[in-house]
Amino acid sequence: MERRAAPDCAHNQLLIGLDRTGTWYRYHHLLGDVLRLEAKAVIGPADLADLHVRAGTWHHHHGNAHDAVEHYIAGGAFETAADLIYDEATELMNRGQLRTVRDQINRLGVVADRHAGAMVVRGWISLLTGDFADARSCLANARALEPNDDVAGLIVALAIMANVADGDVAGALAEARLAGSPFESTQAMTLGSAHLWGGDFDSATVLLAQAQSMAEREGNAFVETVAPIFRAIAEIETGDRASADRHASQALEIANVNGFSELAQTALAHSVLARATSVSGEAIAAARRGVALARESPERIMLGYALASGGDVLCHHRNPDGEGLLHEARAIIDRCPDPGIAGRYLALAEARHQIRASPRPAANQLVDDLTDRELAVLRYLPSPLSQRDIATELYVSLNTVKTHCKAIYRKLGVGDRKAAVQAARDRRIL
Repeated sequence: MERRAAPDCAHNQLLIGLDRTGTWYRYHHLLGDVLRLEAKAVIGPADLADLHVRAGTWHHHHGNAHDAVEHYIAGGAFETAADLIYDEATELMNRGQLRTVRDQINRLGVVADRHAGAMVVRGWISLLTGDFADARSCLANARALEPNDDVAGLIVALAIMANVADGDVAGALAEARLAGSPFESTQAMTLGSAHLWGGDFDSATVLLAQAQSMAEREGNAFVETVAPIFRAIAEIETGDRASADRHASQALEIANVNGFSELAQTALAHSVLARATSVSGEAIAAARRGVALARESPERIMLGYALASGGDVLCHHRNPDGEGLLHEARAIIDRCPDPGIAGRYLALAEARHQIRASPRPAANQLVDDLTDRELAVLRYLPSPLSQRDIATELYVSLNTVKTHCKAIYRKLGVGDRKAAVQAARDRRIL
C-alpha cells in the first residue's frame, strides 16, 4: 500500500521509500501480509470487498490505474474495473504492461465477454503480442456487442491493423472505408497506415500528421513513436530521403525516451534509415537491425518490407547476404493476400539486382486503355474471390475472366494478380 507525505523511512523499518523526495512509500511486505491476514480474520467478506473498492477509488483518483484495477477486481467491482481498463488503456499499455493488462481482463470473467471496451483492449494486446487469432476473435466479439461510437472507432482501427498483419491491404482499405473522421490518435494512425500500404501517400501523410498531433496531446507514446515511422515510409517511397531520414530518426528518439527501442514496429524506422543513407557501414547496420526487429513479430507486411529493404540495401552495397534476404522476403510476400506497396517494392528490388525479371511500363501509364469488361474484372481482383467466382458474379465463363486477366496484366505491365491490384491503385484506377 502506498501513501503520500511519508515519514522518514530511514528510521522506520516497517516503511520502504519509493522515491528520493520522501513523497511515496509503502509498508514492508511482511507487515502487509500480516495486515491482510488479520483483515480476513476480523473483517467480514462484504466489508473487505468494500475496502478494496474504496482503495481502488483512491488509487484511481491519485493516478495509479494499475493498482486501482487490482483493487476493483479484488472487491468484485468487475464492471468498474473493465471501464477503467478501457479508459486508461493508453497509460497501461504505454507502461509496457501488455500481458499484465491481459491477465486483468481475463480475471474479469464473463464481464469481459460483454464489455466491448475491455474486449477491444484485449484485441489490441493480442495483436501487439502476435496472437492474431485471439485478436480476430476479440474483434468479432466486440462488434457483436453493439459498441458506442468511441469503441466502434477503435474496433475499426484494430481491424485495419489485423488485416495489415495478415498481409491483406485490400481488407485494411475496406475497413478504412467504414470509418468516419478519426477522433483520437490510434484511429488516425491506423487509417493512415491503410492508405500508406495501399500507395495513397498523400492521404496517408495527412492522417499520420494528424495522428502525431493528437498523440502529443493525449500522451500516447505508442502512436507518437509509430506514426512518424509510417510517414518516413511514405517519404522514402516518393523519393524524399531527407524527410524520411528526419522522421525515422525522430521516431527512434521517441522510442528511446519511452522504452520502446525493442518494439517490433521500430524495425521499419531502421529500414528507412538504411535506404536514406549513402554511408555503406551505417546502411548495412541499420538494414540488419531492421530485419532483426521485424523477425520478432509475425506481421507479414512489416516483415516482408523490412526483409526487402534489407536485401535491397545489402545488395546495393555488395554484401553477399543481400540476395538471401530478398529470397526470404519473396517467401513472406507470396503468402500475403494483398501485400500492397511492400510487394511492389520487393519486385523492383528483385529487378534492380537481377534476381527476378519484372516488367515495368512507364510510371502511371497503361500500355493500352482497359476496356469496360476488363475494368469490371479488375474491381474484383482485390477480393478473395477466385477467377471462377468472379466469372459467376459477372455471368461470364471462366475462360473469359482468364482472358481479361491476361489483358489486364499486360496493360498494367505486371505478371500476377497481386501486382495488378497495386499497379491499378498506383494509377488511381482502383
